[in-house]
Amino acid sequence: MTPSPDSPVGTVLRERFALGPILDADAAGSTYQARDLSEDRDVAVTVLGPALSADPAAAHAFLERARTLGSVHHPGLARVLTQGRDGDRVYAVTEHIAGVSLAEGGQGARHAPRAALSIAADVLSALQALHAAGTVHGGLRADAVRIDRDGRVRVARHPMLPGCPGAAVPDTRADVYAVGALLYALLAGVSATRDDRPLRPSSAVLGLPPDVDMLVANATEPNPRYRPRDAGQYLTLVEQVLRSLPPDAPAPGRETALLGDTASATVVLEVGLPGPETALPDVPEPRSAFAEPDREDAPAWRRLPVLIGAGALAVLLLAVVVWTLLPDADDGRAASADRTPGAAQPTDPASEEGVPEPSASADADDGVVVPHTIGMDQAAAVALLEGLGLEARIVERASATAPDGTVVDQDVPSGEPAPGDGVVTLTVSSGPAEPAPPVTDGEEPGSDTSGSDTDSDPGGGSDDGPGPDRENPGRGNGNGNSNGNGNS
Repeated sequence: MTPSPDSPVGTVLRERFALGPILDADAAGSTYQARDLSEDRDVAVTVLGPALSADPAAAHAFLERARTLGSVHHPGLARVLTQGRDGDRVYAVTEHIAGVSLAEGGQGARHAPRAALSIAADVLSALQALHAAGTVHGGLRADAVRIDRDGRVRVARHPMLPGCPGAAVPDTRADVYAVGALLYALLAGVSATRDDRPLRPSSAVLGLPPDVDMLVANATEPNPRYRPRDAGQYLTLVEQVLRSLPPDAPAPGRETALLGDTASATVVLEVGLPGPETALPDVPEPRSAFAEPDREDAPAWRRLPVLIGAGALAVLLLAVVVWTLLPDADDGRAASADRTPGAAQPTDPASEEGVPEPSASADADDGVVVPHTIGMDQAAAVALLEGLGLEARIVERASATAPDGTVVDQDVPSGEPAPGDGVVTLTVSSGPAEPAPPVTDGEEPGSDTSGSDTDSDPGGGSDDGPGPDRENPGRGNGNGNSNGNGNS
């Protein structure tokens, strides 16, 4: 090992990895740009801090984390190549991803919804591989996500001691929140600040589709319990919304240079640390890590059959949707008398909760995940569920705190698979409860003293037997001899 008096920069670990400029640092250690002298390639080397390197437990956790990450293989993840010790230094070596990070774009760059969701889907696909292996990323930021030279979205850096030292170890829902915050920044063009409320990009971007807004809100719920449980579940939601979006127009509210515009391409800002705007003319449009290479030189006549086929498929899908949405004539006439157009069918709140049959609905087979609707108004919540192919049933309940028409509860928690019948019961506030009628002196609550309704007169006896007031058989007409018990 080449000694360095002040800094590891210039140090060669194991006579192989020459450390260059520092790329990142946190409480656990520092990451350096480096050169693998044996393989003649660029790498990134993370070195554990001196204090933690001297702690056997921390050093062991660092090396075990590196081995775990090295066992996970996914095209969207930078590979951990090796790990080890060199004297008093503990290190891990990661593949270097050439390209640009999402943090290198600039303040104010907005992505259109489809472009933003495509990036988020690729990040979630990579995180899903980590979660399936029983580990988490634990420190996802915009500067850790890069668009490589082939246009693929890749997670380039991994914290080697997530949550260390002193902080709670992150779980899969912390990764989900990080993707939600990243998606907010891609859509809104501003840094996401952690808050005690879900993030909503619609507050900064006019005309944003409601489903896209809810995707961000679901992932950034302050209570982790209400978020999708892991990257795979959130990816299912993102892909469902992606399939429903039309082709991208420019991002609403501001003209934006997208990554596909090679004349003046920009990438979105850091989530939390905005940087200067940067032109990136050589960066191709981001695409999935599994996508085939684009054939830009294909003549127009070769693309014509694809366009015709896509048009025919769109017409067929539209016909199927219209057919499924048209109610039977009898059902429509019966329903129109009971509810207003667009309202969901009310249901009994005491409906039985059970495990649905797997074959009861195609939605369950498609992996539909129930979104978070609490706090939304009824119409928006119903539209969100119906957009996912689910049915909303409404139960009203008085609430002194929630405005009238606001969803206050749902029978299936957000992030959980939809029930087999595809029905989600929403409890909607009917406003404050009506006050009880005033009670006059000498009158017990609920008593009827009007005496004008003979059918409800508590003393209404008959000649055939005693009235309800058995202690005073004559009560009912003021004559205790003839009406109370039918005997003179």
